[in-house]
Amino acid sequence: MDIVAGVNLFVGLFVDTFKQFGRGRVWLLLLGYFLLNWLLLYAHYDFLSPLFYVCVSFWTGLFGGQQAVGFTHYPGHFMLLPYFFGWAKFYLGLILEGAVLGAVALMFYGSFLDIPKEERSTLRATLSSWIHLVFGWLLINGLILLVSRELPALLEPWLAGSPRRIQAFEFVVLPFSYVMILALFFFVLPRVAVYRESFFKALKRGLRLFVRNPFTCFFLSLIIMVVPVFLSIIAGYSSGIVEKFRPELVYWLLLAGLVVDIFFNFFWMGTAVRFLIDEET
Repeated sequence: MDIVAGVNLFVGLFVDTFKQFGRGRVWLLLLGYFLLNWLLLYAHYDFLSPLFYVCVSFWTGLFGGQQAVGFTHYPGHFMLLPYFFGWAKFYLGLILEGAVLGAVALMFYGSFLDIPKEERSTLRATLSSWIHLVFGWLLINGLILLVSRELPALLEPWLAGSPRRIQAFEFVVLPFSYVMILALFFFVLPRVAVYRESFFKALKRGLRLFVRNPFTCFFLSLIIMVVPVFLSIIAGYSSGIVEKFRPELVYWLLLAGLVVDIFFNFFWMGTAVRFLIDEET
């Protein structure tokens, strides 16, 4: 594929996805999942409420007494908020997010091809592929989690004593790693949802698409991930935020990240499904 054709394809994917902004069912599903995550975040934020205290106390206690105690004191509560909420969000995503994204992908597929509503079977198809969607979601997010935890330790000798290197690592190396992971597996979840392929079949064919279109996959992932990754990095500086600004700002940054996730998921599924349809024709 030459440069002009690649640029036209790239722009066309976003233009076609933008045209789907009026699809209420897609937004309803994404907003429903956002509300679940927001409820999880708010439970951690207002954990002293009788509605949340028992569950949150049990949850934080699973991580050890020292961290659990620190979470109950101000402003340590906000320093640890990204940590405890991040793990809670991960486990919620493990159960539900793959299915939500699969359903969104099917909605996009039906909309792009103008399939009559009575012939669409979004719920049944999603449930039948749920375990494969879970594996696909876990592959991407598990690798991102693994990189975020292990790469700093691996590069510690190079990073030690150099603030510039640490900043370059946090704002360049880690985000680049996340983008590459998504680019490699950009089509796995949509293939499982749309074509009802097994996880391993979708993985194999998705990687083939990446090999044939590496720059398209990379720049799609880069554009889609840039804001979510930036907000995640900023929220990771919770100690600095607590010390220099209002501690409650940590909560609002995490909430902003959830809002951005809605659009991240919309454009990920939209552009991926549009690309797969173009590959069919």
